[in-house]
Amino acid sequence: MTRFSVIIPTSNRCQTLEQTIRSCMAQDDDHLRIVVSDNYSTDGTRELVKQLAEKDGRITYQQPPHRMSLAAHWEYCLTTQPEGQYAMLLGSDDALLPGCMKRARAALHAHPEIEVLHSYPCPAYYYDDSQSPNAGKLFMVLRQESEVRQSHQWLRQVAGAKAEITQLPFPYQQSWVKTEVFQRIISKTGRLIHSPMPDLFLAVAVAAVTESYLSVYPGFGLGGYSASSNGSATTQPRGDRALEDQFYAENEITLHEKVNYSRSLPVLVGEVLLQAKEKGLLPPDTIIAWEKFIARAWVECHTWDWSPEETAENEAALRRLAQTMGCEEVLQQSSSFRSIRDWEASTDWLIDWPRYPIDLVLDTRPLQVRGVDEVAALAEDLLQCASPDNAVPAKAITRVIEHRMKRMAPAADADPHLLLRAVVVKNVELQLELQESASLITRLRAESARRAQERDKAKAKSREYREQIDRLRKEKMK
Repeated sequence: MTRFSVIIPTSNRCQTLEQTIRSCMAQDDDHLRIVVSDNYSTDGTRELVKQLAEKDGRITYQQPPHRMSLAAHWEYCLTTQPEGQYAMLLGSDDALLPGCMKRARAALHAHPEIEVLHSYPCPAYYYDDSQSPNAGKLFMVLRQESEVRQSHQWLRQVAGAKAEITQLPFPYQQSWVKTEVFQRIISKTGRLIHSPMPDLFLAVAVAAVTESYLSVYPGFGLGGYSASSNGSATTQPRGDRALEDQFYAENEITLHEKVNYSRSLPVLVGEVLLQAKEKGLLPPDTIIAWEKFIARAWVECHTWDWSPEETAENEAALRRLAQTMGCEEVLQQSSSFRSIRDWEASTDWLIDWPRYPIDLVLDTRPLQVRGVDEVAALAEDLLQCASPDNAVPAKAITRVIEHRMKRMAPAADADPHLLLRAVVVKNVELQLELQESASLITRLRAESARRAQERDKAKAKSREYREQIDRLRKEKMK
């Protein structure tokens, strides 16, 4: 049977690593290898992995020959795997979904010739400590999809800002990639990764050296965004700037000289496309839509919750990039509108900017979910609610949430109406469904309380009747 390896590169992440590993241990698959690659942690990572390996023989602990940058460590992880198997990198604050391996093997059985199994980057979970307005929230896509995609067609769409880069085969958290594909990239460019943003670069590189890939949903991984995530530190408002500085200082690969620096994901997508093009992975005539990437970054610069200092830094970087790429008129155009939002609402490529059709956002905190492995289990239950017509199944989702409520502490279950309303962040239909359900629970409890009161009254009358009989008997005896 084909082997799969999930590789967890980690450095000083004990606070989340155990739950990540446990999500992998939950897979019912004897041919899954769980490789933890420790980049010289000092927080007890080795001891933690050793303890878990004693419980599960599929777990392997490894270290690179010396401490490495993120990109170099990922390259080490992916290029030391045996040929003839599929590999995926998983962040040490991410998780595998409980049904991951069953879906992967079913997809491979249906398409044995496919070298890449891809899926959407949802579910996505923001940890409570993520310093994000989305803290505690779980984002869900509730679809059933499967299609073979032509790699170069999707590369053109991403380069033209007509599709998100996560529609490409990410070997990080989203996609299983056959190890021979990585060797193909190396033989063409001399090494595997050519950008300090290894996840983005690998998505482009894998698509560039494959003819097609299978995209399925529900998929395989759950992305976790914690305070210690490099992605949160480098692309999100009020991220951990000390972690951001360390990330860039340790990286021997620098951003392309034309980009130099950016906290914008759209700009970083342009950067990896530029690197891939210059390394010969993309056709020379590939057009990168810099005016669109810069425009989107300018909107994010002025509408996201950046600090004043961060806004100034981002503005300066984007002005330099616009000048370098000959897109200064894009930023000049924005100044002719009353606000950035007005400009966004009147610009075709900003109106049509590719976004995932998020079907549901849940605030997991009222449900007392603890650990990314528990979040993955909740997400798997919700994914099973997906219907063939891709309608949002409110009643099925309600049952999942109610089931979770029943497992909670009694004190938290005291007011189901408030709890269920607090859980739902997005989707009006589901909000109404949950409120109806909560009202029903409240009515049932009220009815139960009323009947209990009637029983108490009946018992009280019965006691009173017995006491009267006892008094009459005593008086008769006198």
